[in-house]
Amino acid sequence: MGRAPAWAYRALEYRHGPIEALDAGTTLVGLLGDDGDDAERGAFAEASARAGSVVDMDVTGPNVTGPSSILGQLYVLQTLEL
Repeated sequence: MGRAPAWAYRALEYRHGPIEALDAGTTLVGLLGDDGDDAERGAFAEASARAGSVVDMDVTGPNVTGPSSILGQLYVLQTLEL
């Protein structure tokens, strides 16, 4: 994953500027934890509409809850070699 530039934002941050940086060449990866609320999911949906490709870890990732869920999602991302 270190071969491509990457920036991390919380989902709600996309409503305050970073959404303008998304275009057809951008891959958006959604890591929404167990505490993701409707507002975060809505912001991710808005950002997804502007990105070229989207990986929604709620769909792609393992169905694991609790503290280990983010580790499972990161493992899947590394195996996908995004």
